[in-house]
Amino acid sequence: MDPLQRFAAYAADFEKTFEDDEWIRLEGYFAEDAIYTVKGTPFDCEVRGRDAIFRAIKKSIDGFDRRFDKREIEPDGPPVVEGNRVTFSGSGRYEKQGVDTLTIQLSETAELDEEGLIVGLIDVYTAGRTRCSAGSSATARSSMRPTSEGRRCAGVRPMPLPEGTGTSGGDSGRSEPQRFC
Repeated sequence: MDPLQRFAAYAADFEKTFEDDEWIRLEGYFAEDAIYTVKGTPFDCEVRGRDAIFRAIKKSIDGFDRRFDKREIEPDGPPVVEGNRVTFSGSGRYEKQGVDTLTIQLSETAELDEEGLIVGLIDVYTAGRTRCSAGSSATARSSMRPTSEGRRCAGVRPMPLPEGTGTSGGDSGRSEPQRFC
């Protein structure tokens, strides 16, 4: 099976799953012993096994993506295919009323086996390429700490994001990153 066509089908079905939470739709895309790796964040991790991967991704999108009013994924260009690996690079734009718009740079690489199943999925978040709009000049550091101006930009705060403020509470505005792995 063509890796690019398979990855495109997976990506389209992932977006449907994002909307309706029907994770069973994605089972046919992953090997049972697949490995999911997250890099470039305070919550870097590795998850082993299809079911554990789905739980981890669901926890992540429930704790972050779904807390925003709007989420848009924009490719930087066409995916790159190298043998049985497909790499997508792009950005996610997140909007929520009352907080600055957040843009996160991401690269996702899927490694497929000879049957077209994903055996490895790696998400890499690019440090320093996360930004907030609406006048905030902040760029996210690898620690994802609050901006020096004290602005409440949803993306430069550790997860989870409670409704509205982009902080997990407390007087200091600091919290530990959410662990989904």
